[in-house]
Amino acid sequence: MTSPQASPLRANPRPSREDRLLEARGRGRISRANRFEHEITFRNIASGEQVSWLPRRQTTDLALPGNDFWLIDGQLLVVHHFSGEGDFVDDEISTDPQTMKLSHSAFEAVWERAVPHEDFQLQGGL
Repeated sequence: MTSPQASPLRANPRPSREDRLLEARGRGRISRANRFEHEITFRNIASGEQVSWLPRRQTTDLALPGNDFWLIDGQLLVVHHFSGEGDFVDDEISTDPQTMKLSHSAFEAVWERAVPHEDFQLQGGL
């Protein structure tokens, strides 16, 4: 077990952008799906979307929903369901205020730690 000082992310509750970049590099194996998604993200950027990346190993202490989702204008939650093989199964639409609040707080926690696409390099894993 390492001491809290061994990692800038543990020692500092709000790590610097440089610390996040260092922590995001050189970690684990990258799946083909993540590599593909990273390679085509330039299209999202070109259309004005802000995209950031956060390796899973940096999410251990975050309470995250079990499914991928889109929260649209804080008024509509679209939850994506996938099979165990990663194939799309179904979308679920929700306007439940508690579920949207939970999803919004999870998104904010991830976004604060995430590395902007233009700075993230696939030298490590996701």
